[in-house]
Amino acid sequence: AFGRRSGRIPGRALVGLAALVAARPAHAVLDVNNAVAREFSAYPGLFPTVASKLVKRGPFKSKAAMYAALDSDAERAALRKYDKALVLNARDAATMQYKSSQICKYECGRGKGGSHVSPR
Repeated sequence: AFGRRSGRIPGRALVGLAALVAARPAHAVLDVNNAVAREFSAYPGLFPTVASKLVKRGPFKSKAAMYAALDSDAERAALRKYDKALVLNARDAATMQYKSSQICKYECGRGKGGSHVSPR
C-alpha cells in the first residue's frame, strides 16, 4: 500500500503515473495532414512505420483514404486504436515548413555543435 504511515505516494509511483498521463493526454488531437513523423510517437504502435507512411503519402481528404494508404491490416488496426484523436485538416505549408526546419535543426547535424557543411 502507498505510504500507509505518511499518507504520501512514493516518488517512483508518481514518476510512473506522470509518464502514463503524459503518454496519452486525454484530449490530444493529431492533425495527420500537418504532422511530422515524430509527432506520432505519442501513440504507441504508430511510430516509425505507420507514421512515416502517412506523412509521405498524405495529405488525405478522408479517413478512408488515410487507411487505404497503409499496406497491411495490422497497420490499419494500430491506427484505428487512435481514430478519435486523428483529424484531417487542410495542409498548411507554413506550419509544415516550420515543423520540418525544427526537426532538421537537431536531426540533420545542425545545432548542438553538429558539423553541418554548407554547400559551396
